[in-house]
Amino acid sequence: MACPRMMYVCVCVCAVASLLTDAAPIQGPTIQDPTIQDPTIKDPEIQDSTIQVPTIQDPVKMDLLFIVDSSHGVGQRQFHRFKRSMKTTVRNFPAAIDKDNVRVAMIMFSDEAETRVVFHLDDMFDKEEIMNAIGHTKYAGNPGRMMGKALGLAREKVFHQERGSREDAHRLVFLMTTGPSDDPKDVKHQAAELLNNGVELFATGIAIDSPIDKEELVDIVSAPPETHLYILQAGR
Repeated sequence: MACPRMMYVCVCVCAVASLLTDAAPIQGPTIQDPTIQDPTIKDPEIQDSTIQVPTIQDPVKMDLLFIVDSSHGVGQRQFHRFKRSMKTTVRNFPAAIDKDNVRVAMIMFSDEAETRVVFHLDDMFDKEEIMNAIGHTKYAGNPGRMMGKALGLAREKVFHQERGSREDAHRLVFLMTTGPSDDPKDVKHQAAELLNNGVELFATGIAIDSPIDKEELVDIVSAPPETHLYILQAGR
């Protein structure tokens, strides 16, 4: 089986490189990975060939979950960037995305009503179908940022055997947000439960009109936070 660390690096290279197209780093690790051949990426949807990651031929069992902020503070433009980042990651993923190898799921969060699983790990196994589902996800734009509820859905509804999660798979969460949560106590509790169950959690905070609550994100990502947390400033 392929090295899990290589897979995690590949996920972050794809996702963060896409977000860096429209944002500048404020805090967090500098993306200087040899798998990125061209640091001046114009548009990942058009120039995906500039994001080069090594193709992994060995079998890989990974359950990959995107958790994306869809609250009022995000805005249509940034939500589109989030979707583009997820699609770029799926498109350029170095291992096979199918039933036997890498499975993908997505959660978006806003208020109580619009915090939900968009699709589960066993809903689709085809790369193009997954990208299409991401692309057709509607921006909620409601007040409220129920990040804790979203993490709870990850634990209860996504990383669950009845919905396609596998006990022997590497479980990875990539969370994208633009501000502090409205349920911070639940955020800490649910994140701790995920980490205790072997989930590796990365997060990217995009500062738009207000600063990111870095401490909240530091508390929930996997250790060390220096390699699991990225704080960016949105481009205008």
